[in-house]
Amino acid sequence: MKIDRLVTGKSFIPMEINHPLVICLPIYNEGPYIEDTLLSVKNQTCRDFRVLIADNASTDDTESICRRVIAGDDRFHYVRHDSNIGAAANFKYCFEHTESEFFMWLGGHDQISPNFLQEALARMRADSTISLVYGRTRWIDEEGKVVGEYNGGDYVFDAPMTAANRYFGLLKRLDRCEAVNQLIRRKYIDLAFRPIFSGDVVFLCHLAAHGPFSRIEKAHYIRREFLRGRSSTAMERVTGKAEAPRYHEMAAYFVESICGHAAIPGGARNGLIQDVLLWMDRKYSIFSGNQQNLPALVARQGKSWDAPFFSVVMPVYNREAYLEEAMRSVLSQGFDDFELIISDDGSTDKSLQIAESFDDPRIRILRGHHGGGASARNRGLAAARGEFIVWIDSDDIQESGALATLRKAIHDTPDADVFYGDLIAFDDGDPAKTARTNYPDYFNQDIVPGLFRGNMLPNPGTAVRKALYDQYGDYDVSFRRCHDYQIWTRLAETARFKKVDAFLCRWRQHGGSLSSTTSKFFEGRVVMDMFDRYPASRLFPDIPDCSTGIAALKAVEVLESLQEFGPAARMMCRAGINGLQDVARLKELMSKAGSSFVPSLTCLIISKGNIENLSRVLSDLEKQVFHDFNVYVIAPYDARMEEEALRVWPVVETIFHTGPDAALQQDVPVGLLSGALIVWIDESQRYPEDYLKNIYTDLEAGSRHAAHIGYVQ
Repeated sequence: MKIDRLVTGKSFIPMEINHPLVICLPIYNEGPYIEDTLLSVKNQTCRDFRVLIADNASTDDTESICRRVIAGDDRFHYVRHDSNIGAAANFKYCFEHTESEFFMWLGGHDQISPNFLQEALARMRADSTISLVYGRTRWIDEEGKVVGEYNGGDYVFDAPMTAANRYFGLLKRLDRCEAVNQLIRRKYIDLAFRPIFSGDVVFLCHLAAHGPFSRIEKAHYIRREFLRGRSSTAMERVTGKAEAPRYHEMAAYFVESICGHAAIPGGARNGLIQDVLLWMDRKYSIFSGNQQNLPALVARQGKSWDAPFFSVVMPVYNREAYLEEAMRSVLSQGFDDFELIISDDGSTDKSLQIAESFDDPRIRILRGHHGGGASARNRGLAAARGEFIVWIDSDDIQESGALATLRKAIHDTPDADVFYGDLIAFDDGDPAKTARTNYPDYFNQDIVPGLFRGNMLPNPGTAVRKALYDQYGDYDVSFRRCHDYQIWTRLAETARFKKVDAFLCRWRQHGGSLSSTTSKFFEGRVVMDMFDRYPASRLFPDIPDCSTGIAALKAVEVLESLQEFGPAARMMCRAGINGLQDVARLKELMSKAGSSFVPSLTCLIISKGNIENLSRVLSDLEKQVFHDFNVYVIAPYDARMEEEALRVWPVVETIFHTGPDAALQQDVPVGLLSGALIVWIDESQRYPEDYLKNIYTDLEAGSRHAAHIGYVQ
């Protein structure tokens, strides 16, 4: 086949792209990113391929960048459309104007790692049944900074499956579609292209029915996430027009795919179509909830599609005074596509009897030993079958119509992952005394910086896509409180949060609720946890060239505001390691923390009574750039020794003895020492200012030989 107006690295020439491996880039206005994309292809360790760049009439400098980058490389070919024909039509153009055994589309703002083609081709050639090879995904932001990593999707099934089961199994597992832009066996691309919303979902299911997918456990696909949003909608990018998604077209595309699929036998097609349409109805309400429009589907029983859309999970521990009211508020929603999971955490009152007194098939009761709120939530998560988890505490009340409101919001904004609304807080002793929250809408915002300063999200009444927990794990059971806050900071790495403009829950305030505590210990732990998890640039995007030291000082401010002075002191030590010393402020924080501050290191000096040696080594310790330590001196009694030791900070205590030194070596009072680790200091040696820093950083890196760092004599 011929391609007119084709631009190669040299000139306009007509030619046919026919090669065993072809990569196509259907692009539009990718000026800021296209050079990185093209270079990622040029730098492949596998060199034998051809590339077609199909420019959808870009209005920025995309064309000039492409011409410059591909100049002199005959593997790359560029063609430009006269007008924007839409993403789907451009994808189709790429496919129809190339021939190959192996094929891939690549977005103009994404990249592939240098070894991707080599490893993916090896997988394809080793197993002729594989239809698609994909890798893990590394997410980068607009500036190219890494913001997270994702396994690429759980699309590899352990046991052999029929084509129909692979089709529907993939549909149920799909949460993102990065795999569509990776290596495909071309002969299995036999579905007509349609410019419809979520056409890539149908395409991937169709492909999976032809053969299994294979995942490379390396971050080979580099996906650019536009954290600040894009000016065009997904539908505009697909069709080239500004219009709302038409879900009935997606349903028709599924039917077309299944009915014409060569690998799905005729006897399996009807049941698969019904499963898929019911899945779509739950997700998008395409039949407006009127099941009379689906008589054949309603008649089917005992299929996997009987899972509810929502799993309302209610953790319970000794809530006999409130549980019945909480359960009735859920069961009376007037919306039936849900299950209510009561996760009892070893209650010793009548909570279980109250739950068991309800005769309702939507209720499931789980029993467990008392392990705390996080443990009870994890038990409910493990049993939940719904696509979304809705959290309701056993002392709260779900607002009437809340589930229907959430369902509509999910239908209207299918790209979001967490849906939250406002709360009506009321006093248990005086129900007429209420306060109302007014949360902002964080959709298409990166909320990680805000979460670092405090919890910005409600837990009661909130709906969370269950796939997020599969990706990021369960609640951390070490958090007696704030486990909801802590998991928001993890999910926020990639999740999208959407405000529902409604009151979803009545939040009961009483003396027995965990939120009534005044301690901010667990909030402080969340801050420390986020500091370790995220790069400084993600936590403080408004600070140009934000360093770890600057971020540590900002973290000190947050921890001080929580009156968590011990963690604040530790964070101040981290700032010191990174060149931002403020010893006076550190002393103040340590003083405020008092005995609650446990230093990382305790330096233990067993002195032989030489005042000059002791003075010299204490001076070395005082000059250390790492300050997360204290000092104990054990010495024979001498008033001058005591005076010398106590003039130096941070000496905690001088312990005097009268016995022989050898005996003392065998009887060091370790129980008196407060540090997590002990560093033995020889008063006859000299210690450089980075000595303790090197010990600490080696220990942080997991070294078992940190104590063997040399000293300077």
